[in-house]
Amino acid sequence: AGRTLSSRDGGAFAVGAAKLLNKSRLSWVLNSLSLDFISCSFALLGQSGCFSEIGKRSVWSYDQRATATGAKYDVIALDSAMAICPPWMNSVLRLLSARAAAGVLHGLPMQIFNLEKNALAAFRTLQGGTNTGKVVIRIPKTAGVTPRGAHLLSGGTGGLGLVNGKWLGENGASSVVL
Repeated sequence: AGRTLSSRDGGAFAVGAAKLLNKSRLSWVLNSLSLDFISCSFALLGQSGCFSEIGKRSVWSYDQRATATGAKYDVIALDSAMAICPPWMNSVLRLLSARAAAGVLHGLPMQIFNLEKNALAAFRTLQGGTNTGKVVIRIPKTAGVTPRGAHLLSGGTGGLGLVNGKWLGENGASSVVL
């Protein structure tokens, strides 16, 4: 716990990381955070270090990076890599699948909260930044409830809205408004 840093507060992240490093510098940063975390991470990086960006939001341009540090800067975009070289991505996914089947890989830890009893505690956990891994709110199964009447799905033209709208229409809703 003493080696865990905040990913919600850039200032706390920078102070905590500086204390952990005890005046030394990082040789490599694998970053997925955005905004002030990027500059904090660059500040912690040694002059000959490497900064690998896997995030999608607020990614620094090469010009921004050049003015901040002399470190090597890479942007890793798996979505582009998949399109450029599908056979490579296929081999990576097969390797990951084999390792998951062998029990070598494990998912992130989960804290599960019951919707009816502990939803507020789930949000307080997220708000307090005390979680590691996923916070899941479990929705109880409904006992054969058929949707009746009209249903309005606000913002329902995206993927999830369309799936829900289709389900409502197929399961008894008299009308669905997206």
